[in-house]
Amino acid sequence: MLHKKPLQKRKLSKTKALSETKSAIKQRLYNERRKQQNLQKDNKKENRRNYMNNYRKRIRADLTSTPKSDEGIPFSNRMDKARSIKKLKQALPITPNKRAAVLSAYVDCNRILKSPGVKKFHDSFEESVEKMAIRNIQDVITSVKHKRNGEAKAALNILTSSVSGENISDRKRATKSLANILGVNSRTLQKGKKIEPKSCIQNTRHFFTRLGKPDPMP
Repeated sequence: MLHKKPLQKRKLSKTKALSETKSAIKQRLYNERRKQQNLQKDNKKENRRNYMNNYRKRIRADLTSTPKSDEGIPFSNRMDKARSIKKLKQALPITPNKRAAVLSAYVDCNRILKSPGVKKFHDSFEESVEKMAIRNIQDVITSVKHKRNGEAKAALNILTSSVSGENISDRKRATKSLANILGVNSRTLQKGKKIEPKSCIQNTRHFFTRLGKPDPMP
C-alpha cells in the first residue's frame, strides 16, 4: 500500500509527457481542425437550406400572385408564360400548315384581337411596316437628290409632293421634322408642294381650252 502513491504519480507524469509529445500535439491540432471543418460544413448546409426555402417561397408567391389588370400584363411571371407556351405547343397539331391554320383562326377571333398582348403585337407590326416604308423613301431620295438630270428632279418632286400633303404643309414643325427624317431640306418639300398644283392647273388648262374655228378657205 505504501508503494501506490508513487506509482500513481509516475503514471500521471507519464501521461503528461505523452501529451506533450509531437504526435499528441499533432493529433490535437488535427482534431481541432476537423471540428472547425465540420462546423463550416454545417453552416454551409444551413445557409443552403435557408436559401432554397426562401427561393421556393418566392416561386410559390409568384405563382399565386394575380396580374394587375390596369397594366395589361397577361402573365404574372416568366415561368407562367413559359409553361403556357409549352402547353400550347403540345396541344397544337404536328404539321406546320395545320399549326398555322389553327393559330390564324384563333388570333382572328374578335375577343382575342381586343386583348392587350395581341393589340401590342399588331401595333408593333404596324410601326415596323411604317418604318420600312419611310426607309424605302429615304433610299430613293438619297439616290435621286444628287443627280442633275430632269428625270431625277421630276422623281424627287413627285416623292416630296406625295409625302408632304395638307396635314404637314400647314405646320412648320411637321415639315421640319419630316425633312429631317427624309434627309432633305424643308425648301425641297415646299417646292414639291408648289409644283403639284401648278402641273395640275396646266393640265386642266390644256384639257379645257377650246380650239378656235379655222378660217374659211378663200
